[in-house]
Amino acid sequence: MTNAQPPVRTRSIQKELLLWLVVPVALLWIIDAFWAYGLGIHFAEAAFDRELVSSADSVAARIKIVDGRVKVDLPPAAQAILRHDNVDTFYYQVLGTDNRLVHGDKILPLPEKPANLRSGNDAPKLRSVKVGGDVLRLAVIPVKDEAWQEQEHFIVQVGETTKSRNQLANQLFVSIILPQILIIVLGILALRFGIARGVTPLREMERAIGDRSPQDLRPVQQEKVPLEVHSVVSAINDLLSRLGLERSKQQRFVSNAAHQLRTPLAVLKAYTTHGLGLEDKEQLKSVVAQIDQGLDRTTRMVNQLLALAKSEHEDGERKLVDLKFLISDIIAELIGRAVVKNIEITFDCPDDQVMIEGDKNLLEQLVVNLIDNALKYTPQGGRILVKLSRPEQQQNADQNSPSPSKLSVELSVSDTGPGIAPEFQKNVFERFFRVPGAQGDGSGLGLSIVQEVARSHKALVSCQSPGDLAASSSITGTTMIVRF
Repeated sequence: MTNAQPPVRTRSIQKELLLWLVVPVALLWIIDAFWAYGLGIHFAEAAFDRELVSSADSVAARIKIVDGRVKVDLPPAAQAILRHDNVDTFYYQVLGTDNRLVHGDKILPLPEKPANLRSGNDAPKLRSVKVGGDVLRLAVIPVKDEAWQEQEHFIVQVGETTKSRNQLANQLFVSIILPQILIIVLGILALRFGIARGVTPLREMERAIGDRSPQDLRPVQQEKVPLEVHSVVSAINDLLSRLGLERSKQQRFVSNAAHQLRTPLAVLKAYTTHGLGLEDKEQLKSVVAQIDQGLDRTTRMVNQLLALAKSEHEDGERKLVDLKFLISDIIAELIGRAVVKNIEITFDCPDDQVMIEGDKNLLEQLVVNLIDNALKYTPQGGRILVKLSRPEQQQNADQNSPSPSKLSVELSVSDTGPGIAPEFQKNVFERFFRVPGAQGDGSGLGLSIVQEVARSHKALVSCQSPGDLAASSSITGTTMIVRF
């Protein structure tokens, strides 16, 4: 029973844009709405307070002292003017020096502190109190007249309920907050519509690419693509171009492989057909020997094809590999072939270890193919020089050498074979390519494997022939160089 894979969370540009735009804008709208609401309440309260103080001044103006007696001249008509509001209830009172009620309503509470007229602080004082279940707003002013006796002063208190204030606050809330909420909702819808319209070209590009067949690797047209995604489209077109090249290489590889395998198989079929009709034992042995050689060549070609595929796609574990030890082992394995052809193999290497990081199996394929190639094309009595060196000191001394610090290890395999003409040197790494007129039974895959392994190890491969070699070189055939 397999474990269920957790769902893959995908990101949506449209949702992220909507989130990053709506949240800050909505917050700004809400802050603006409450700021406007608070400012409106502040100015409304100030207007109500000014009116309340004005009413207190009107009551204070009616205070008179006649024949030593205090008189507050507020006839019913004047009181009606003060109590004109049909929503709120208005109260007033006049208090003497000892906070005794001189005139007015008893329901109002006494002032918090007696007024001190001598201090000169006669500014109105405003406060809110709760009386009989209602909240009252009070205005308190001290009253003093120069014509009065020194001890004569009064305090006028006026108050009214806050129903009108509450109604105004509710009206301000409805007139400010609710339209802002409507604006937020409409703004979100507008942003959503605008973002959806903005990503429409992306959806069209998605459909255009999604509807293509796997064989359609034409570049995506950039005329109708938004400027912001030009780089993405360019990257896609670059990928399509590289995929096209790779597909062409694969098709050419399959075609060449089929051709290369068809020829030896046809020869093997011809030998088996011929052998079935033979009765002479010696002739039959000869045919079987030819079949055996053909099978060896075909097996070698198949193994090389597998090695090439492995070098292209395998991403094995990379470890430190001693190239000196690895090359020594491979030379020991191939020395028998050199002895048969009377070829001298020399291995020139440093005294200490030569370590590089890489895949040991792939590096073995690289070295085997380089030496095997040299053995194939070196004539009887020839020589092969395998050289392993660290050229960085020499390269660093040469100021004209490009990027000397990038070179750490160099492997070269030189032979005394016929060499490769300059016009063919760039083609020798192509699959199934063989130099015209070359002798031997090679399949044209060895150097392709070398190049793929080198590429996977970020190394460079080059080919030199007699015309390119230094005059001091003792090897005059072909030199293959791998620079790690």
